[in-house]
Amino acid sequence: LKYSRLNKCLLYGGFCLENLVVLENSLNVFMIDFDGVSFGDRYSDLKSVFEVLNEDKIKVFMEIYGEVKEDEIIVDYVVSNVKKLYLASKESRFPDYAKDSLASVVDGTLLEYAKNLVEWY
Repeated sequence: LKYSRLNKCLLYGGFCLENLVVLENSLNVFMIDFDGVSFGDRYSDLKSVFEVLNEDKIKVFMEIYGEVKEDEIIVDYVVSNVKKLYLASKESRFPDYAKDSLASVVDGTLLEYAKNLVEWY
């Protein structure tokens, strides 16, 4: 698998239910407020959706959205944890937001995910 083959898309960034417009009697849904839009791997954007929906709504959302491939999750896991650790290294005090990333280094999880990436590429 090649990183370039992962599904790329416009990333909304800060998904918030208040930024959805749903047309009456329609399945059409539109997003507003595009301040955080960028281009990247779609799974990183899906995580922000998962943070605001409960399990039942996530299930419905994913039935419409489609499948997520395992390699998308693994790439995101490595990239997002390394990014958090990098940003944390710039702080004068180690921030709470990066404690789970540090734990993934200590317990070896991040290394195992990274090894999977090396095998793929």
